[in-house]
Amino acid sequence: ARIKILKALNVNDLSDYRLIFTSSGTEANNMIIKGIKADHIFISNIEHDSILKTAINFENHHVINVDNNGEIDLEDLQNKLRKNKGRK
Repeated sequence: ARIKILKALNVNDLSDYRLIFTSSGTEANNMIIKGIKADHIFISNIEHDSILKTAINFENHHVINVDNNGEIDLEDLQNKLRKNKGRK
């Protein structure tokens, strides 16, 4: 099934890709967030709980506010980026 799906997506070199099936979006979100190798993680405050609750396990997680339209509050993001510049 994996090979058929990758071929349907026009993936030519199957060795470059790994297709993983999950039982839910929550499981997929957790797998992705836990696999991040970064000093900081920035997420919006309107993310699904499966993202928020996993991201808070990072020592350096930062929750960015959004406006009434669901768009990133750029001033909040800029402040948090400045505050954490150069920190690991």
